[in-house]
Amino acid sequence: MQPTYRLQQGVAGASSALEIARRVGLPEEILAEARKQLSASEQEANRYLNRLRAELEQQRAARMALEEERAAVAERYEQLQREFFAREQQRQRQFETMLREFLTTVSQRAEELLRQIADEQARRQAQRLVERRVAKFKSDVWQQARAIAFETPPTASPTPHLLPAEEVALKPGDRVRVRSLNQIGVVAEIGPEQVVVHIGSLRVRADVSDLDVLLEPTSETVGQPSGGIQVQLAARADVPSELNLIGKTVEEALELIDRFLDAAYLADRREVTIIHGTGSGALRRAVREFLSGHPHVARFRPTSADGATLVELNER
Repeated sequence: MQPTYRLQQGVAGASSALEIARRVGLPEEILAEARKQLSASEQEANRYLNRLRAELEQQRAARMALEEERAAVAERYEQLQREFFAREQQRQRQFETMLREFLTTVSQRAEELLRQIADEQARRQAQRLVERRVAKFKSDVWQQARAIAFETPPTASPTPHLLPAEEVALKPGDRVRVRSLNQIGVVAEIGPEQVVVHIGSLRVRADVSDLDVLLEPTSETVGQPSGGIQVQLAARADVPSELNLIGKTVEEALELIDRFLDAAYLADRREVTIIHGTGSGALRRAVREFLSGHPHVARFRPTSADGATLVELNER
């Protein structure tokens, strides 16, 4: 058994005695006589209360419909959030796979170029330079990758993505996961062989190979649009057209040339001059061996006195 009425507190109700009497079969003439006994004010009050009750019923039905619609919209929004975050995770994984492949290609290309240098001493010097530059380049690339904002739904709380610490230039304050302990901590100190990590009140020493860096959006990148990766390189007009290497060792010269060519290339210079002098010819040979495998160099030729080399750069 269920009640056939609904209690509404704070709402005045009209008398239903005559209506109930009609429903149970009381003769109409008796009902008409009873209505005559009601004063005009009572009849007006009853009509007003009945109209008010009908309006309240309409509002209740509208409120229930709105609640149902709100629940349906909230469910759809949560579904869109889950789908969006799944796509962002997939995009992030694809980006990191492509980035690793690119860095591997850079290393392989550097090794190929080194093998083309005929002079053994120049090749060894160039190899040390290239190893340093490639290592720094990889570190810079991963540092930039950490600053990329992969948008996530406002209420989503995904597990931060992890990168092996060997591929990132660690610094104090970085959040890391200690693999052997499966615990998250903060880098406190970076030693020559081990890294000190604070996990709560614990102080743990761990090898770099035992650490993963948590990649999380920085405060500077939160809310930034992320329609793919955009890199804007600004050309510099103050890059000189000449580089003087006289007095430099071969190793110093190769490092200066590499930086100079990078800057000139980004400044959209088409031709530069590298002054190396004549001397014993060792510096001149090392410079030209290095230029022959540089990705920014289209071609080069000696000057008339052979104390310098004119270099034509590729177009950006």
